[in-house]
Amino acid sequence: MDVTAALARLEWRGLLLTAAVTAGWLALLSRAPRPRAPAPDPARPVALVVGALAFVPSILVVQVPLQQAVTRWAMANLATASPLVTLLPAVLLSGLVQEPVKALAAGMARGVAARSPVVGRGTAAGLRSWTAVGLFAGAGYGAAEAWLALSLTLTTPGVAVPHAAAAVAERVAALGFHTAATGLALLWWARRGPRGGLMALALLSLYHGLLNYAVPLARSGVLSGPAMQGYVWVVALVPAVYLLWLTRREPRA
Repeated sequence: MDVTAALARLEWRGLLLTAAVTAGWLALLSRAPRPRAPAPDPARPVALVVGALAFVPSILVVQVPLQQAVTRWAMANLATASPLVTLLPAVLLSGLVQEPVKALAAGMARGVAARSPVVGRGTAAGLRSWTAVGLFAGAGYGAAEAWLALSLTLTTPGVAVPHAAAAVAERVAALGFHTAATGLALLWWARRGPRGGLMALALLSLYHGLLNYAVPLARSGVLSGPAMQGYVWVVALVPAVYLLWLTRREPRA
């Protein structure tokens, strides 16, 4: 996605679709068991905003320059022109940039929202609180990406309905992945401390690359049409399903 071009073509239909999908994923993934009458957590809306604001600079300032550099190196030094190989470093970089940025946005939100209850990491309430902040930061980041991508698609002259529908479906899956992945990173940080959180973040960053490997698979002709959509949805849903399974096992106390 050309982020610079998309910024010039932001439009309301993409915003409304993004808002609906974001609300849906947050409603689904936030349905962990809760204590009665939970106190409002101001860190959540802050995380949503910080995550959204982090998207464009993280892509334009960090990810794109690094991807351009490693792709030039790969094309100049590797003994193949196959996108399955030459695009692999750039694909891996996407996760190595975006997942830490989202986790950092969640941590910043926790610090900025001074009134937010900083509960113990090992308690059930602490696990829920940290996970929720991660979910909102990931949702904000994914929502910014979705609004840009959908605006770019919906303002393309003569775009076919099937192509637009495929773009919307892909954004739904990607937004779910962004939301769940950051929730998982913060959950493991709350459970196991910095070492466990960093390990989970590293694994999620690499897994993010697996999701984005759909791009070279499509460009090389390995996947196309429904097969590519299926690949994206299967890979994107795994963190969400795992997170739901983990949160259902948490005690209510």
